[in-house]
Amino acid sequence: MSLAQSKFEDINVDGATLRAYMMVGSLQDEPFKDKRLLRKTPDSKYEIVTTKPESGPISTEKTLHGWYDFVIMVDEPRTVYLRRERFAADARSREKYKGDSKTIGLKVKQHAMRGHSSIARGGPVLFAGSVYFDKGELSTWENKSGHYLVAQDIFDYKGAQATIQHAAEQTQFAMTMDNAARLLPINLFQPINPRDF
Repeated sequence: MSLAQSKFEDINVDGATLRAYMMVGSLQDEPFKDKRLLRKTPDSKYEIVTTKPESGPISTEKTLHGWYDFVIMVDEPRTVYLRRERFAADARSREKYKGDSKTIGLKVKQHAMRGHSSIARGGPVLFAGSVYFDKGELSTWENKSGHYLVAQDIFDYKGAQATIQHAAEQTQFAMTMDNAARLLPINLFQPINPRDF
């Protein structure tokens, strides 16, 4: 259970008043390759595109499956950066490695170096959370981030419905390539109390 307090400030993004969430805790410093979530149209599958500034897109992952950490950075509100979750010390990971304490210890050590703060390089974000894909389709996404504590006070004082509204506002600029739909559909958002992780 998190005892840290969310840190944020209000900012203007393309005429909308949004929150810039600041990192709490220590920076996870595993290097991050530029991986962006891409969806050409609302009917197409999701892809991850890895890019290099000097050459543009260099590869895509064929089929997204499993849990990924993601962030939307303040200075790039239209881009969702993500990487596969290696391990999280939560129920879904503990169940996978149940009874294998050596693997759990190694995975926890690896996880301590990677996560939302390493993707954002410690900078401010509009949103940080986890997203689950099932064979290329986005199944659910949530505000699970121990380093950014997105919507902590909103969940505490206004509840889950207000947290859903906040997620819709904070992620409104991340769209499919044809600008016809959200990259993160709000009907698939599952609000989580940041104090629970």
